[in-house]
Amino acid sequence: MSVRAAVPADAHTITEIAIAALPSDEQWPYRFRYAQQYPKDHWSFSYRRFLSWIQAAPHFTVLVVEIPQSDTTRVIGYSVWQMPGTFVGDSIVHLPRDQYGRRDGDPARMKAFRDALSAARQRLFDGPYGNDQLNLVQIAVDPSYQRRGAGMLMTNWGLDKSHELSVTVTLFASAQGRRLYRKLGFNEVDVVHVQADGEDVFVDIPAMTYRAGVGTCPAPK
Repeated sequence: MSVRAAVPADAHTITEIAIAALPSDEQWPYRFRYAQQYPKDHWSFSYRRFLSWIQAAPHFTVLVVEIPQSDTTRVIGYSVWQMPGTFVGDSIVHLPRDQYGRRDGDPARMKAFRDALSAARQRLFDGPYGNDQLNLVQIAVDPSYQRRGAGMLMTNWGLDKSHELSVTVTLFASAQGRRLYRKLGFNEVDVVHVQADGEDVFVDIPAMTYRAGVGTCPAPK
């Protein structure tokens, strides 16, 4: 099992992994509640986003985990990292918004999700750490290959990079990832509540940080 930087040709496989793995995270079906109704939209918009991340290097680093298979290799997982120096001021990276026109998503829920996480990111991550952070945007492993160390391998890449650059790792965790990150020394600094106006349905998303050389760090005020 090894990690390498993704190339544009990996976007297709990454999209397949995301669509297979991420529905188990409640944040995904909350936003894309019509994914099964409009699978072509779900695929095409997801693919477009992954390709944008890969092409946005070095501002973003997309990693893939691959395993040997006969005389070739198979990609079984991926992670997306926003790199230090790209968060605040003139260095902010703007990727094209991809939510407009897609039928697989719930517009009200997607807006609530975007607004809540944007405000939380500014308060919990960008404000305290500025450009001195490494943000784990997304991580997923093919369901057939989960619990074999692929997720840990990619997360450790980020922790090693944070020590190398002396920056803080920031992320919004899934319910499944929360326990793993705690074991690795992440500190839960808040829980972000996402709920569209007029709805009873909501998701709560843990915000977590890992400070290189410290392990855990106090929650920002």
